[in-house]
Amino acid sequence: MTDPYGRALPYGQPAAQPQPAPGQAAPQPVLPAYAGQARPAAAAAAQAQVQTVTATRPTAQADYDFRPGAAPAEPPPPAVVTKPGHPRLAKTALGALSLGQLLAWQLAAAAILAAYTLGNLVTTIAVAVVALLLVSPTLIRFRGRWLYRWFGVWLRFRGRPHRAPATGEGAALDLLGFAEPTVALDSVELDDRPVALLTHRGGLCAVLELGPEDTVLFAGEPVRLPSPVALLPLADAHAFPITAQLLVSVSPAPVVGPGVVERSYRELTGNEVPAERRSWLVLQAARTADAYADAELRPALLSAVKRARRHLRMDKVAARVLDRDGLVSAVTHLGRLSGTPPRPAGPETPPTGRETWRAAWVEELVHSCRRVVHWPVRDWQPEEMLLKLPAVGSVLSVAVAHNPARVAEDESILVEVAFRLAAPDAGVLATGDQALDDAVRAAGGRTERYDGEQVLGLAATLPLGGFL
Repeated sequence: MTDPYGRALPYGQPAAQPQPAPGQAAPQPVLPAYAGQARPAAAAAAQAQVQTVTATRPTAQADYDFRPGAAPAEPPPPAVVTKPGHPRLAKTALGALSLGQLLAWQLAAAAILAAYTLGNLVTTIAVAVVALLLVSPTLIRFRGRWLYRWFGVWLRFRGRPHRAPATGEGAALDLLGFAEPTVALDSVELDDRPVALLTHRGGLCAVLELGPEDTVLFAGEPVRLPSPVALLPLADAHAFPITAQLLVSVSPAPVVGPGVVERSYRELTGNEVPAERRSWLVLQAARTADAYADAELRPALLSAVKRARRHLRMDKVAARVLDRDGLVSAVTHLGRLSGTPPRPAGPETPPTGRETWRAAWVEELVHSCRRVVHWPVRDWQPEEMLLKLPAVGSVLSVAVAHNPARVAEDESILVEVAFRLAAPDAGVLATGDQALDDAVRAAGGRTERYDGEQVLGLAATLPLGGFL
């Protein structure tokens, strides 16, 4: 984004208006807007476009452009949906020094200094060697993490179960319980229709599927979805915190083979249109110390759902709140489950999912999860990257929330971006995983695979609201 004089501005900063010459009237300020929005929702942290394409069923395409777009041609209504924010990635266990590291270094230095004051060289050397060995995990970094953090990841990996046995409630619920052990399914009435609610340690969630509900072969005109930040309530230090998570599932087109159908599909679409694409919006009322019970969070969540539906309806985006069956179907699709009937629980029943250090297996498919740890400095379209990956299915999750630490002084937006790739073969998955990492690096960003925490990556790309 540049100002009227061509100078680059940081994200979210409004362009300065040129000063009028003496005797001239001051120009009217122009608010930045996003293409497809019907009102000046000002600068948002992320833009998603939902576009239906020709496929086996109507599918939704989400293009994420983190730059302000052109102003809409039609005059905007006066209502402003949300205040502009500055995007920043949600903090992870990477990079920055911790208070414990500084304390460990100070204790080591004090021990060496105390030994030196004794005047015994042998004692000083011995104390220095022991102190350096003890603090070495806080001094050495490996693959972007301090060694002591890797040790914590390894301990948590060793201490949790790595298999999701069948419980008899269905593979979708088994997968949700494997990704987040505290999850439970509830329901409530909204406008005389049942709505499924997912409750877990992080909050209370409702899921909306975006896109047409029919199953015709050809979809209609492209439909643009407003920024996820615009679907959040206004930032308020005294309100319940709400998060919005946008999930996009991309199923790969058939591999070109001797068949006429597969070859024709590839040639007609230019290898850029997937076989299926679906999108969901997950709204979550996060738990706080002041509001922890589901009964306290439910009114805030339902209010956020109604507000998001009104916003989407004004932008002509089809959205329907999922009931229990719809939610189970969404999890089945996102998890790449086969959709077989519930299996009886027992030691002979194969697990729905299992976790290894570098991957997670869901039924017969192997999955690999990544998160964005350094925001790309150049223009990037996450979904376009996924479309170019070789023969792997993918799930993109973009979760946004108001930064609670800066609501009062200067609103900022927390952003969590996670990818999950799935393939029937570990070799194909490794190729796609490397291609995704290279594409983000080419845009000036960096991703990190959820090594030792693949179950957390699985939870980040399921309809659980993000920020777990």
